[in-house]
Amino acid sequence: SEWFESALRGDEAAATRLYQHCVPLLRGWLATRLSETQAADLAHDALVHAFRKHAHFRAGTVFMPWLRTLAWHMALNQIRDDAREQSRIIAWVDQQRLQEVQADDESERRLAAMDRCLFTLPEAQRQLLHLHYAEKQTSQAIAQSQGRKRSAVAVSIHRICQRMRHDLSSMEADDDHLVTNEHSLAKTAL
Repeated sequence: SEWFESALRGDEAAATRLYQHCVPLLRGWLATRLSETQAADLAHDALVHAFRKHAHFRAGTVFMPWLRTLAWHMALNQIRDDAREQSRIIAWVDQQRLQEVQADDESERRLAAMDRCLFTLPEAQRQLLHLHYAEKQTSQAIAQSQGRKRSAVAVSIHRICQRMRHDLSSMEADDDHLVTNEHSLAKTAL
């Protein structure tokens, strides 16, 4: 406590002796409770903190137990902060996973609706879409192979896509209505 009181009065030699004596002891004590890295960082920070809190140190008190108490309170605060941060990260990851699952569910619903739309198309229209989108043929190439004009093929593809968009929107609206009804039924069952 003499070194601490002298260091508070501006004695640099006393501050150096205090640091050289207390920080290794405090680091060793903290290392039995925390990781070595945390102990090393906290030992230094606790001594700095002690100088900031010097008004709370009573003359005649043994310095090392007071410093350990400060360090332990700092460690507990750090552990609580780390736990809160970890909880926030876990909550964020859980939220991301939930969004991915919901997006996957939505994608599956949309793909199923597209399959139903494709199934309702006449074979010639399905074949035209297959040539254009799956086989990546241009309107010109399809027109040449079928003996049609390029503009007629492009207009046909455009109209088929418009019809499918309309049908998909109708199916999704029906699906949303169905899901809402299922939720309502589930709530009334409870």
